[in-house]
Amino acid sequence: MSNRLFIDTNVLLDHLLDRQPFADDATALWSMSERGQMVGCVSAISFNFVYCIVRHASNERIAKRAVKSLRDIFEIVEVDAQIINQSIDSGFKDFEDGIQHACAVRAGAQAIITRNLSDFKKSDVPVLAPNVYLATLDGSR
Repeated sequence: MSNRLFIDTNVLLDHLLDRQPFADDATALWSMSERGQMVGCVSAISFNFVYCIVRHASNERIAKRAVKSLRDIFEIVEVDAQIINQSIDSGFKDFEDGIQHACAVRAGAQAIITRNLSDFKKSDVPVLAPNVYLATLDGSR
């Protein structure tokens, strides 16, 4: 069975915007999900952030292409009242990080992949940086 990984928005943006020096690891994760080597899960709120940030960095056409790619490659975790309530009650300093965490739990993710490890100190799910996760694969990609 493939790993189920929750991909934080910052990692998605590293790939989409070719943000160095993080883009290569983000692209490797994106490609693994695209090839079915793992199940990449993203929260519905990531679409808002990706669209706005990519549109600001480039243009609307590229932003629309980015969210279509997200839709086609990743499993989308819905954000509903239960997720919102879990975030509010989570003790996470950042509301958005609480939403991401609740979505990772709902998705049954084996890990949250993010560059912002300190934002997930209260996580019930293991939290790994992209490069650390990829290093655990020992060339099995």
